[in-house]
Amino acid sequence: LYGNQASFPGIGGLQVQAISRSGTNNLAGSLYGFFQSDKFNAADHVAGRVLPFSNQQAGGSLGGPIVRDRAQYFATYEYERQPNTFVFQPPGYTHTFAVPTRRAKHSVMARGDYQMSNTNHLMVRYTSSRDSSPFWFDQVGGYPTGARQEKQSNWGLTGTWTSVLSDSVVQEVKAGNYNYFFTHSPTVPLASQTANYQFPGMSWPYIGTADNVPEEFWQDSPSIRYDLTVKRGTHEIKVGGDYLHERVTGNWIFNSRGRFVFASLPADIERRFPLDAWNDPSRWDLTGLDAIALYYEQSFARLGPGLPGVRNGNCVQWMSSPAGCGNWSLATPRPQFAFWVGDNWRVKSRLTLNLGLRWDADPGVSAPPYINETDLIINNGLFTENVGYRNNIKDWNNWGPRVGFNYDVRGDGLLAIRGGTGLYYGRPTHDHTFTVQLQNGQRMLSGIFPNDGQPGFVLNPTRGVTSEDVIEGRVPLPPQNLQVFARDYQLPTTSTTMVGFQKQVGAVMAVDADLVYGRGWNMGSGRDPNLFYDPATGYNKNPAQFGRPRPDVGNMFLYESHGRSDSLKLASSFSRRFHDHFQAGLTYTLMFFSRDTGIGDQGFGGWIDNHFDLGLNGQFGRAADFQRHTLRMNGVYELPWDMTLAGTYYFGSGNYFQSLTGLNPVGSDAGQ
Repeated sequence: LYGNQASFPGIGGLQVQAISRSGTNNLAGSLYGFFQSDKFNAADHVAGRVLPFSNQQAGGSLGGPIVRDRAQYFATYEYERQPNTFVFQPPGYTHTFAVPTRRAKHSVMARGDYQMSNTNHLMVRYTSSRDSSPFWFDQVGGYPTGARQEKQSNWGLTGTWTSVLSDSVVQEVKAGNYNYFFTHSPTVPLASQTANYQFPGMSWPYIGTADNVPEEFWQDSPSIRYDLTVKRGTHEIKVGGDYLHERVTGNWIFNSRGRFVFASLPADIERRFPLDAWNDPSRWDLTGLDAIALYYEQSFARLGPGLPGVRNGNCVQWMSSPAGCGNWSLATPRPQFAFWVGDNWRVKSRLTLNLGLRWDADPGVSAPPYINETDLIINNGLFTENVGYRNNIKDWNNWGPRVGFNYDVRGDGLLAIRGGTGLYYGRPTHDHTFTVQLQNGQRMLSGIFPNDGQPGFVLNPTRGVTSEDVIEGRVPLPPQNLQVFARDYQLPTTSTTMVGFQKQVGAVMAVDADLVYGRGWNMGSGRDPNLFYDPATGYNKNPAQFGRPRPDVGNMFLYESHGRSDSLKLASSFSRRFHDHFQAGLTYTLMFFSRDTGIGDQGFGGWIDNHFDLGLNGQFGRAADFQRHTLRMNGVYELPWDMTLAGTYYFGSGNYFQSLTGLNPVGSDAGQ
């Protein structure tokens, strides 16, 4: 019933509220440490040996009075240190190479409480975190240059004013700002940066820095929220709203160094790119690679002032451009609105109803600014559509009615039957919003230079063509790959319905079970509309053989909202509250089915299988997260001398794995 409140946003599911501690009239503090070492680990089942691992965390807290009975403070600090070693053995290499590194994280929280009067309370909270790693690698089978330097930092400042207007009316105002920054930069100094060398069998990002590095992003999110609670007889009415202006800005220097694609892996790859010279490209031997080079690809963008409000950041270092990153910059403002009204209605002494209505709007997610509107009419042989850019794709019709009930069967609080249903709307991430803003054929341009068969191609693939030549249109470019939002794009929507019971057993034990059904629609999907339809197969024709309906455009990624999902599960638990030095808990989930279109529930996703199956009927099936049985157990026992013994156990039944084939079982020639 509580999770069905209209004031709760987002896709229906688990709602978690975290409340920070506050100070008291007594000065008190604590110190703690948490340490892990591979000396206590068992051997990995796959590697057959103990994998190296080390982690140390230490912190403390302090709280106390500023003015007794009126104002208190509470603060915490934590430091985490995680030494690590990455071991590399790329395909074609007989030797391994180890790179030591260390991750470090600092976290701070401070809170102040001020009892302004008997009816007014003010709380201010500040949080901050800094996380850095000079060498981070998350791929398998790659070369050390694929690692990156990672830095993340954030701070948040929030104020909450609670005012009791009368015995039956309470209002609360929350305001604050959250700021987040992260950057991925090359581990190799700028002076020795080279292109990316893509060889078959070697995993991304191959030899060279990943094409999505360097990048830096800032997120600023000022917000304000108002809640009013009024009690009238058997009704508790809640009215409120919030406004969040989430703005992401940054500089994404995508593939600015270029990428070579080769037909085969050289037999002497280990000599050409020695592991002990991974950060010294002057020792790499590129001679003799012209014979296996297929093409060279590089992205270009105009430098200079970036979009309004975008910081120059590290452009001076990365691009030698003190004026700014120009068209490598991005800015995606996302104003988000919500309004709700709800009523907790005590119909009878044993029956309580929760009725509510919520409205959500996130108009900026599919309307990135600074893009010129275009018409792009495509006749694929089955239908004709206009998939050009539009700047006003906004979804305003997101009303979420919700209803829930709780019935005390015997009136003694020992057995309750509960249930509810409601509509929930997701808020997708910024990733594709800024990708559409950048990769639209207007700001960032991609040039492909095929191997011309002349000597020295790998050393000089552009044959003298400069960035200015490309940007000013002095050289022909291949058809650009475009990313576009569909004109009917809508926020992902989920309906969740549940019914269950909770039973008190004795003084300290309880059991509960809930049957939960969820159905989702407007889930993210993506297709390429610039393909010819093949009536013989119902799929697309291979563009490498038959071309594209619009030869002036390359492949496209059209972000749509045609995906759907449904699931049915039984969630049950047993809990024993702390008593006689012991507490325990057990949860068990039986999943009857979980199906979707293989896309995901955050508004975006990967390619669909059939670009002409707009309803995704042929793609609806078992979801990747389907797991029939899930069991978790935990227990805590208080020993003498202020010592505690705790244990956990987790079991999950086998998951299904996706099967992939390099063949073409349906005969579609659906080459991308």
